[in-house]
Amino acid sequence: IIKNKDATYTMNLIKLYPSLINACYWDNTKPQAIHLYDEQHQLLDTVMHHLNENLPLLLFYWVPPANGKTLICNILAKLISKYNYENRKYKDFRRKSILYICYNDIVRNSVSQLCTTHNVDIKFWFANYHKDMYKDYNIVDFRPYKNCFPDWRRPISANVLKRDKKNEDLLFSPNVREQWNEYLQRTRLHKEREDKGDLNEIQLENADNIPEMVIADLASAEVLLKEFPDLFIPYFDEAFAASDEMVTAEIMKALPSISILVSATLAYPEEIPHTIQNFKTQHSIENDDFIVLIKNDIQLINCDFISPDGDIISPHHHVNSVGELTTFMGQLTKYPIIQRGYSNIIVYEMYKRLESILPSEMKIKHKFPYLGTITNSNLRSYGIELIDFVSQSQDEEIFTKIKMISIPMIKDNSIENMMTKNSYFYQDKNTLHVSNVDSFMNYVSEMTHELLHNSPKLRNLIASYEKSKQDITKKIESFEKNNKNDRHFLDIQNCQEQLQELKINYSEEFIWNSFAYLKKFNCHNKISNYNKPMVDINVIQNLDDITAKLFLSHIGIYNQANMNLFEMDTFLAYKDKFKFIMSDPSIIFGTNINITLIDIHENLSPILTRNKMYQMIGRAGRIGKSSSASVIFRSWDLFRIIIHDEDENIEAQQIEANIQKI
Repeated sequence: IIKNKDATYTMNLIKLYPSLINACYWDNTKPQAIHLYDEQHQLLDTVMHHLNENLPLLLFYWVPPANGKTLICNILAKLISKYNYENRKYKDFRRKSILYICYNDIVRNSVSQLCTTHNVDIKFWFANYHKDMYKDYNIVDFRPYKNCFPDWRRPISANVLKRDKKNEDLLFSPNVREQWNEYLQRTRLHKEREDKGDLNEIQLENADNIPEMVIADLASAEVLLKEFPDLFIPYFDEAFAASDEMVTAEIMKALPSISILVSATLAYPEEIPHTIQNFKTQHSIENDDFIVLIKNDIQLINCDFISPDGDIISPHHHVNSVGELTTFMGQLTKYPIIQRGYSNIIVYEMYKRLESILPSEMKIKHKFPYLGTITNSNLRSYGIELIDFVSQSQDEEIFTKIKMISIPMIKDNSIENMMTKNSYFYQDKNTLHVSNVDSFMNYVSEMTHELLHNSPKLRNLIASYEKSKQDITKKIESFEKNNKNDRHFLDIQNCQEQLQELKINYSEEFIWNSFAYLKKFNCHNKISNYNKPMVDINVIQNLDDITAKLFLSHIGIYNQANMNLFEMDTFLAYKDKFKFIMSDPSIIFGTNINITLIDIHENLSPILTRNKMYQMIGRAGRIGKSSSASVIFRSWDLFRIIIHDEDENIEAQQIEANIQKI
């Protein structure tokens, strides 16, 4: 394009090479390295100011998905660690620690990975609430990460080891303070423990090895905030995700004098008056100066909205008249996430239809005179400018040009075809399919019936694999034992090659989107990279037959409430490698996965509020992971949820009702 000085390069770029828009734009404000967004700076400055001045703070931090709201808690933890170090000399000083709270296992795992990033190395503990394995009670189960133990690789002296064995039961105590104190004893330097003995109660209240961050689920957070009311600064991520559960209201009621609520879909303070009043009463506050709102509405990546018919549509698809378009413009301002639907292809189509009547200054060649000025954000803004132009014209004939844009994308777009004749469409999309069903695994079996029909039992194939592996290993051992003068050198080498090439004998006919599988359902649509089995022997040996076979096909299963520890660990390890994830709604809030396409089952429409729908859409397209995004609405009711002008905040009402009950 550049070499030929093509006069229509802008149009070509938008239409044919959308990925270049993401890959080639250079932000002149960041020539050397990544820097924080303004709202991130504002959050850090605000919290540290209130901490230093001993002022109460309830901070509402609104940011869209993929705008770094999870990352910033790690930076805040390091700043507070520095604050603790600088103020340790004062007699009455009490250390602070970040309590990172989130209901979602995936998000808490991501935060822990950030804590262990090179040159960050935050000393953190996990806190999980669960039933004790041997006794009939629930406990907050602490797990300090190994970087909390400076001497964790070094042997412990006999005296300290004797002391630890004596107090072993305290590590499993249902009394959270006893367990907390015991871990504080054990995470000290070995030499300190040997020379100075145990910390006493007064020292434990302000120990210098208090973790910089505790990563907690909701139930653990409730217990910790009530037991240590002055220790933590809670960073409540996706604070309204479990708004219907009493534990969320209990956390809100127990919030310390400096607290941070975080989400893309927070309530406004006026929507939760009882929660605000409780905070004021608890901390003896008379005015509302303690409330700080920090908000950013920037949507980084555009999103194709795909209708139940399989067509890409515009957000204004159901606007019926130019008069209604004016009202719709207000919704675009009020709910910025709707703007994501003005994707490159929709804006391009709108421009083509309006080009002949646009004034010169609104022509695309004047709007984007240079390649470097084309960004997702600018294209989206240009699309909204075109909508505004049509709205101000008040001309029904002009509005008709862009009224119901439908760009064909998926043929025969039914849920039954998703895993069969239309499976090719999902191959390069990294898809998240979400469904709300009573029996999730039955649903998974039903949806993958065609894929797994007549497939062999994996345990038989694994047994055969292990036997072949054992036979080859024995041969190698025998050859090595009798390998005088290297006479079996070639035999050993051949056996080692056989060992490396040894595979489970699982036919690619049962591998989703392999050549053999696609051939059964679709001879017309080809893909560039056919699936090969994703093999991890340890994983497929320990998963049930169906889940293991889907794993081989790059398909992940997520059902948070019913996953055992191994299943969860496997999902967390492979979440960005799966090409297709089937999940229940528990994945909606905060999850950071390499997802390009969200496929929303129509059975979600009864339970999805506007906030939950926005969160769902927010899972698609994340800077650094996926540069494009699409959402398939499998019913028009789902589409109406996102564009419906409704001020009612269901999540805020649920929390308020529970606060009043308490």
